[in-house]
Amino acid sequence: MAKLQLQHTRTLKLAEDVLSVRYTPDQKLVAVALLDQTVKIFFSNTLKHHLTLYGHASAILSISISLDSKLLLSTSSDRTCKIWGLDFGDCHRSITAHHPEPVLGGMFELGKDERDWHNFWTAGKDGGVKYWDGDTWENILTLKGHHREVWAMTQNSRGDWVASAGRDKSIRIWSRTDEQVFLEEEREKEVEELYEEGLVEGLERSRLEENGEGEGMEVTQAGKQTIETLNAGERIVEALEMGRDDRTLMDEYERQLKLRPKTVPPTRNPILLALGGVSAEKYVLSVVEKVKPANLQDALLILPFEHVEILISFITIWAQKVAPFLHSSSLTLQGWNIKLTTQLLTSLIRIHHAQIVSSRALRPVLDQLRINLRKSLSRERELTGWNTAGLGYIKRELIENGVVGFEAEEIPLEKGAKKRAFPAIA
Repeated sequence: MAKLQLQHTRTLKLAEDVLSVRYTPDQKLVAVALLDQTVKIFFSNTLKHHLTLYGHASAILSISISLDSKLLLSTSSDRTCKIWGLDFGDCHRSITAHHPEPVLGGMFELGKDERDWHNFWTAGKDGGVKYWDGDTWENILTLKGHHREVWAMTQNSRGDWVASAGRDKSIRIWSRTDEQVFLEEEREKEVEELYEEGLVEGLERSRLEENGEGEGMEVTQAGKQTIETLNAGERIVEALEMGRDDRTLMDEYERQLKLRPKTVPPTRNPILLALGGVSAEKYVLSVVEKVKPANLQDALLILPFEHVEILISFITIWAQKVAPFLHSSSLTLQGWNIKLTTQLLTSLIRIHHAQIVSSRALRPVLDQLRINLRKSLSRERELTGWNTAGLGYIKRELIENGVVGFEAEEIPLEKGAKKRAFPAIA
C-alpha cells in the first residue's frame, strides 16, 4: 500500500520567530507572521521577498488568505484584526473586532459563492465568534456559546459549518441555515443588549451608593445606563412624538391657509399652548437642552431608529435657524444652539451610521442638513473672526495709549473672602 512521503527541498531563514504561515490559494505567494509584529510575503517559487506588512502593535496570532488570493487577514493581541491587500501591501481596514479583548484567531470564508470569499470569521478572548463582511467591514453575526476564550476555528470546504474550540473545554459546531440575516435587526439587538447590561450595572451601582456600600470604590466606566439616562431618553422620545404631530398639524394648516385664507387655526397640543404657543422645533430643543451633557450620549442610545429620523429632521431645522449676524443691526447671533446641534448629529452618526446612510427617506433630509449646517458653521466662523478682530483692535488702542493691563480697584475685603483677579492684556 502506497504511503505519503515528504521530502525537504528548501529552507527559508528568517531573523525572527515564526508564529503563523499560509500559502495563497493560487500557490504564488507564501505569507509569514513573525514575532517582530510584521507579516512578510515571499514568492513561493524563488522565496524572494515581495512585501512587508507593518501596523500591528503586538504579536500576530494568526493569518488567513482569501480564496481569490487578493486579501490577507491578520489577528493580533493588540485587540485588532487587519485586512491587507496583497497587490501593494496596503492596509484596507483595522477593526477592534472583540473590544476590549484581543483577537485570538481569524479565517476567511470558504465556499463556492465568490461573493462570500472576502467575508471572514474572528474569535476573541471574550468567548465570541463573529462573522464579518470583508468589503464593507460590517459585523454580520455574533455567535455566543463559549464561556471562555476561543483558541481555534476551522471550516469545511463547502462553508456549510464552522467549528470553534474554546478554553471552556468544548468544541461547538455552527451550521449554516437558510434563514436570512438582516443587519438592521442585528444592530438593534446589539444595542438592546448593551442597554440592558448597562441598565443592570447602573441600578446595581445606584443601590450600592444608596446603601453606602459604594464609598471608596474606584470610579466605574462612563457611558453606562442609569435611571436618570433612561428618564432623559423617555423625555426626548415624548418630545419628538409631540413635535412631529404638531409639525404635521401646522404644515397642513399652512397648506390650507394658502388655498383658503380664512381657515380656522387648528387646536394645538395643550403643553405647547401652555408654554406660550412655542413652536414644535423650539420645544424639542428646550427638552434636549435640559438633559445633562453627561447623560445625553446614553439617552441617545435608547432612541428607536424611527425617532432618530425625527430628531435628524429637527436638527436640520435647528441648523437653519441662525440669523446672519453681520446683517443685523445689533450685531448679535440669534442661533439655536449650534454647538448642541453638531454634538447631537455627531453622536447619532456614530451610533446609527449604517442605518442612516442606507435610509432612502433620510437622503433629502441629509442633503438639506448639509447645506444648513455649512451655512450655520460659516456664520459661527464669521462671528469668531469678527470678535477676534475687535479684540485685536482694542488691544492695539490700549497699547498706543500706554495702557499695559487692567488692575482691580483695591476694596477692603471681609475676613475669609477671596480677592477676584482680573487678567491683564499685554
